[in-house]
Parts: sequence; C-alpha cells; structure tokens
Amino acid sequence: KKYRKTILSLSVSLASAGAYADVLEEIVVTAQKRAESVQNIPMTITAMSSEQLETRQINDISGVAFHVPSMAVGKLYGSNSVTLRGISTSQTSGSEDPSVAVHVNGVYQARSRGLDLVMMDLERVEVLSGPQGTLYGRNATGGVVNYVTKAPSDQFEGSLTLGAGNYDRTSVKGTVSGPITDTLNYRFSGMYEGQEEGFSKNQYIDGVHDLEETRVAGGRLALEYIPSDVLSVSLDLMYVDTNSSTYFGALAPSVDAMSPANFAPQAFEAHKIYSEVSPKLDSIVEQVAVTVSWDLSDNLQLKSITSYQSFTDQMNIDLDATQLDAVSVYQHNWSETFTQEFNITGEFFDGRLKSIFGAFIYDDALKVDSVVHFFTDPLLGGFSPIIYPNRVESKSYSLFTEQTFSVSDELRVIAGVRINKDEKKSDQVILFPCSGTTAAGCPLEHRELDWDATTPKIGVQYDLSDAVMVYAQYQEGFKSGGFVSNTAGDFYDPENISGPEIGFKSTIFDQRVRLNASAWYYTYEDLQVQQNIGVGQFAVNNAAEATLQGLEVSVLANITDNLSLDLAAMVQSAKYDKFETCDQTAFAGACTTPATTTTADLSDNWLNRAPPYTANLGLQYEANFLDGVLLIRGESYWSGYVYYDEFNGDAVKQDSYSVQNMFVTYTSGEGDYAIRTYVKNIADKEYLVSGFWQSASSQYTGNWAEPRTFGAEITFNF
Repeated sequence: KKYRKTILSLSVSLASAGAYADVLEEIVVTAQKRAESVQNIPMTITAMSSEQLETRQINDISGVAFHVPSMAVGKLYGSNSVTLRGISTSQTSGSEDPSVAVHVNGVYQARSRGLDLVMMDLERVEVLSGPQGTLYGRNATGGVVNYVTKAPSDQFEGSLTLGAGNYDRTSVKGTVSGPITDTLNYRFSGMYEGQEEGFSKNQYIDGVHDLEETRVAGGRLALEYIPSDVLSVSLDLMYVDTNSSTYFGALAPSVDAMSPANFAPQAFEAHKIYSEVSPKLDSIVEQVAVTVSWDLSDNLQLKSITSYQSFTDQMNIDLDATQLDAVSVYQHNWSETFTQEFNITGEFFDGRLKSIFGAFIYDDALKVDSVVHFFTDPLLGGFSPIIYPNRVESKSYSLFTEQTFSVSDELRVIAGVRINKDEKKSDQVILFPCSGTTAAGCPLEHRELDWDATTPKIGVQYDLSDAVMVYAQYQEGFKSGGFVSNTAGDFYDPENISGPEIGFKSTIFDQRVRLNASAWYYTYEDLQVQQNIGVGQFAVNNAAEATLQGLEVSVLANITDNLSLDLAAMVQSAKYDKFETCDQTAFAGACTTPATTTTADLSDNWLNRAPPYTANLGLQYEANFLDGVLLIRGESYWSGYVYYDEFNGDAVKQDSYSVQNMFVTYTSGEGDYAIRTYVKNIADKEYLVSGFWQSASSQYTGNWAEPRTFGAEITFNF
C-alpha cells in the first residue's frame, strides 16, 4: 500500500512545477520493479505523467517519441517500429520480435501491432533507454517502454472528455472509480475515437478515396482488493477494437521496366496513391492480468503478475501502388500469449543491500495466414494466389537477480544477471526450392530451435552531493532468434548487444533545475537484417556488426514561478562496422539467383531510423486567469537526416526537418472542468516515418507522418 500511495502522487506534471511552485516535484517510477525517485536510478529514464499526456495530446506511442532523446517510431505493415539509441528492427514478416520491449502494468506485450491499446487512463509512461537484459530480458536490446495505468480509488470520482478536430475527428472518453466495499475498489474506463476523413487520398477515380481513417473503441475494468495492510490483489481487464487502413505510397519509380508499377500511374507525393484495393487494418486486443502484492515483512515484498493476452488482426493492402490489380496481400494474424512473473524485492543489512530476485515464463502461440495475389489484372496475365500458412510457438524461461549494495552513504555498487532459455517451433510452407503457389503445392515443414543466453550487469554510482549523482554501468542484452513467416521460411539466430553507459543526474539551483546527461558505447553483433531474394520473397540473416555511441542531455527548469522549460537532446553515431550483402535495389531480379547476386559492402552505412541528432524544446507558461489556471505550451522538435534501409538510398532518406506544436489548456479554479486546444505539425511538414523496398514492384515505398492536425476537447471532473 505504501508503494501504491507513492506512485499515485505522480498526478503532478513532470514538466513543470505548477504556477506557484518554486521547486521541481520529485518523480517516482518503478523502472527497477520497485518505487524510487528517478534521480536515484543509475540509468537514462524519461517519465511522462497523465497530465503531460493530456496537455500535449499524446494519443499513441508515436507522440511519446517526440519527448524521448534517441527514440523514433514508424509504422510499417501496421506495426509500430520503435527505435531507441539507433536500435530497431527492419523485419516485416509478422512473426518478428521487437527490439524495444513494451510492458503494460508489468505485462510484456508480444505484438507490436497492439501497442496503442493502453493510451487511455494512464498514470504515466516510463521509457528506459539502452539494453535492459537483466531485469527485462529478451527483446529489450534498445530499451523498454513501461505503461502504468491508473489504480482504482478508495473515494468516488469520475470524468468525461469530449473532443473534436479536423479530418472529421471525434472522441469520447469516460472514467468512474470508487469503493465497492471497505476492502474492494473499482475503476472503469471507456473510450471511442473516430477519424472519418483519412490523411491520404486515392487518386484512382474508381477506388476508395480516403486511406488512414481510424475508428477505435475500447474499455478497461480494474478491481483492487486490499484485505489488509500487507496484501493486495488486483484484476485488470482491457479490450480495444480498432478499424483503420494503411497504405504504402510509391517513393520512386520502379527499376523494373516490366513491373506493374510501369503499366499505370503512380503518385510520388506524400499522402497520395493510386490503388484499386479496399484497404483494411483491423485488430482486436484483449488482456487479462492478475497482480498479487504481499508484504512478507517490513522490508520484504513478493509480487506475482499473471496475464493472458489475445490478439487478432486483418490486413489488406496494395503492394504495387497502382490502380491495376497487380500485387496485393491479405493477412490474418491471431495469437494467444500467457506470461507469469514472480519477483521478491527486499532490503537487508539495515537497508544497505537492496535486492530483487525474479522468475519469468512466456508462452506464445501465433498464426499468420497470408494470401498474396499476383497479376490478376487481364492486362498483366493471371497468376494463382500464393498462400502462406504459418504457425509459430514460442516459449521463454528465465531467472534473474539484481543487487545494489551501499559501500558507504555516498558509494553504491550494482551487480545483476539473467539466465534465459528460448524455444521456438514453426510449421510453415517453404516456397523455395519448392516453387509452388499454394499450400497444397508445397510441404508444410516443422522446425524447432532453442537458444540460451546469460546477460550480466555491473555498475557503480556515487553521490557527489545531495544534489548530484554520477554513475557508470556495463550491461548486455539479446533479441530472440526466430523464423521468417510469409516467405522462404528460413530461420535466424539471436542478436546481441553489450557496452557501457556513464552519466550524471542533478537537481540544482535550489531544486529549480534538473539536469541529467548520459553517454554510451555499444557493440552490436549478429544483427537480424531482412533481405529480398525474389519477387515478394525475403530472408533474414545474422549478417551485420555495428557500433553505436552517443550522448543524451535532458533539462527541466522552472525559469520563474510561472514559466518552465524542458529540453531533451541527443547526438549519436550508429553505423555498420562489418556488413556485406546483396543489393536488391540495384536492378530487378537482383539477389534472386547466384548469377544475379553481387555483394555490396555496407560498412560505415547508417543503421535504420538512427538520426545523428534530435532535440525537443518546450516552453510552458501558467498563470491565474478567470478564477482558474491558463497553461500555454509551445514546443519544437528537430531531427537530423534518417535512412530507412541499410543501403542508405536517397529515395528512403528523410532530410533534416523540424516540427512545431502548440497547446492551450484552461482549468477551472475548482478543477471541475478543463478545456484543451491544440495544433500539431503547425507548418504541415511532410516527412517520412518509414520506408521499405517493395520487391513485388521493384521500387521503394513508404509511409508519411501525420499532416497538420488541430482540435479541442473538454473534460468534466466529478
């Protein structure tokens, strides 16, 4: 209970201390699986409160990225591709693992296509940058994103939010919470968000004219049973149903003179496409989690987190970006995931030793069924559809511990280790060398793989004063191997990352300024790189090594009692050291046969989604106004150039750009209502958020960021 009460205090804004505060509020997080001040944790952590998320109209993980140094998010095939410190994935088969692990209330999220389910009723978001292989394990090579939802309250409260914006956007959100009995509390939240006008327009006169429209409906029910001061049991149910569409816009002409892309018009402009396909990207995400917290003694706590997740989605997209029925794909994904984590946290030797011991079990069953239609238009001839049935079962078991020992009041040493075992099984059609066109034409092959990994961590931190702490640590991480779905059916091994991070954290100038900085140097080995090997076919190879190094700085400052500033900036180098591969973008059919395969040396090329610098600067002013508080916030984000493939092609290079946003919030004096207005991407900047070599049409395709959006919402609190 004492931890829960501490965490709930995070309802304050983390970016400013309020209109009448002289000092910055303390930020409490659970990044190390126990409640503690972020300034005492020897790692880079960015935390955002519910008030910040609401004020800045952050409705998905892409919005979080603007405020986290070295974080980038792009959507490809409907998936959220999250990058931290230059570490991401380029895989698109549907069965790939992420490089940045996402957790919801301590529950690992298996599917990257369902990461936006929790952007409602949030208490806070925590982003841990850098490898987190000890406490979080597999698939946390780039870092971790923790979503923490609001807990049920012991007094009745509620809210209703109504919103509207351009592109025919409407939203309704509501929450009620309170006691059922003296020991049982509840919280129920529901939401609907609709965007009836899409960001992108189809130029084909007979086609569907809007793409990227969205309708999302969901709800959450949380129950918390507290029979005593030492025991609490919580049940959390989540459900989100999303109906939307996506597209791949052509970025450059096809290099194949006989490609369908050269038989019909294409639009090489942002948010414009020619397409005969009725696009679809629908998904349903369900999660049930039971958390038991038991204080075994004053300094020892046991926690159990048990979860079940169900995920389904249907995707229909046009791969040739023309009005011809040339190449399209229909894909249906379904998965069930079970996780169980136990951890024991405690303090010993008069608080000098802080310990955590844990165990984790992961069991995931995934079905990916795809039908790819090739050249069904009479102008192009007729090919039978290729059918890919894929089944992948994944199991993971791990034991972990981390120990922090205070050698003195100023000096602490940290040591930890995680022992992990992964098992994966696959049943899928192997098209090559079979070269069939249906499931009946090729055998369904069964494969089994397993891997062991040990990821240690060592570190030291030292308090130079009550206001300044320095630290240094070394940590390793790994990303699981797997199988490639929807294609040649090959397999690949895990990738590994290791290296040091040094930094300092400070709260200075009478606690009015928080200045933190960190630097890192990582060795990245056996990178899983996707490679096209034919029309619509690709493989994944452990073919690359890279070095990543950089520096991050974050500042929060109360310039005056009314004016605050926040800054998050990063510079980095993220390049391949050793990488030789076939360049599938050179000409049509490259990398298909030994005769057409030529090796390209990509050493010193930049990694995907790894800009050399980013910065976000925000200024926020609060003052009394009409018996309430008026908040005005402006912010600007800058990014260096970004490449979206390993060949660093100009067609998938986004040049340096900047984006500006403005927010105004008025909160009544009694706090019974709040009015928020916003304008995002004020200058209507067009910039790429993803890029991909489409082998079906032998050309680069990609997705663009949202254009200028604006709107308003009102919240009633009761």
